[in-house]
Amino acid sequence: MLCFTNGAASLAAFDLTEAQAQILMVVADQSAINLNALSDALPTDAPPSRVVSSLVLRRLLTRKENAQDRRQIALSLTKAGTK
Repeated sequence: MLCFTNGAASLAAFDLTEAQAQILMVVADQSAINLNALSDALPTDAPPSRVVSSLVLRRLLTRKENAQDRRQIALSLTKAGTK
């Protein structure tokens, strides 16, 4: 489980922004969350899609399509994202 007790110094050690850390913590708490639920769980009104994309590129998150409804994308942590 992610824990950032030292604030900005701890985030810098992981090379994460505050928004990235918030997303990783929400996804860690809820397995296979979709973008709408993630957006509702975050303390900001900004859409999380760009930050999610950056985390996917860094291989901290994965996106998985729902076989029945390809519009639904489930987000989950990778092994690297749990460190």
